[in-house]
Amino acid sequence: MTEVKYDGPVPQGEDPTVPQITDVWGINSSGDMVGQLVYLKNREGWNSSHGWIYDRGERRFQFFDYPGGSWTIPVDINDRGDVVGSYQPDGQIEPGPTLGFLLEKDGSYRSIAVPPEWAAQTQQTTGINSEGVMIGMYTQEGLPHGYILYRDRFIAFDPPGAIGSLPYGINPAGVVVGIYLSADFAVHGYMRIPKH
Repeated sequence: MTEVKYDGPVPQGEDPTVPQITDVWGINSSGDMVGQLVYLKNREGWNSSHGWIYDRGERRFQFFDYPGGSWTIPVDINDRGDVVGSYQPDGQIEPGPTLGFLLEKDGSYRSIAVPPEWAAQTQQTTGINSEGVMIGMYTQEGLPHGYILYRDRFIAFDPPGAIGSLPYGINPAGVVVGIYLSADFAVHGYMRIPKH
């Protein structure tokens, strides 16, 4: 087993002497990784979060923040090097509602927001496959629901009988895995196979 500890540049405004936490959230088949860099400003908890990418070929860490946002949390990286995750818009200081994001290999950012008619309270992008198909979740009335984003088209889904769900991973064939909540509030795993 190998410990992963961020040892890249210090994000602007952060004190390198303050304790930090390195969270690892995603890895692709080349060994490139993404995660979250958390700075502990006091004993009550953490109050800043930055994203990082580890390029295995160059053996180099690099931090990043979603432009104009805060609390950047990347969770997955595909084989092309595209990264997805969530961020807080408008520079909020305290944890609050989030949106999803896509950071493409070329360095361009895209905010991911579900259709307004879904009345989402918060949103996250949780996975991306090598074809660029993304998955994520949004909440309504406190319950999470899954979505797939393919060619700029959102498809909402929950497994049959579920009152909520959270997709965690998607493979190159578009098979999605995650968890769902049944009416009796039990948590179950699921696999969603696309119809071709």
